[in-house]
Amino acid sequence: MSDLEQVAPIVGDGGVTVPVGDTAGFVKGLETVLDGRMGDPRAQIAGQFDWAETVEGTTRVLEAL
Repeated sequence: MSDLEQVAPIVGDGGVTVPVGDTAGFVKGLETVLDGRMGDPRAQIAGQFDWAETVEGTTRVLEAL
C-alpha cells in the first residue's frame, strides 16, 4: 500500500507500505506479502475493525461535508 497517513496505521504489521510513486517498492511489497514471509495479514489485523463502526464513522464524515 502507499505510505499515506490515513492508510499506514491501518496496514501496520499486516502488510507493507511504500512511498507514493515507488513502483519497484510496491512490487517488492506485494511479493513479500504474497510469498508468505509476513504470515497471514488478515490474522494480524482481525478484530481491529468493526464494519458497523466504519459505516457510522464514514456517515458522520460525509454528513459534515
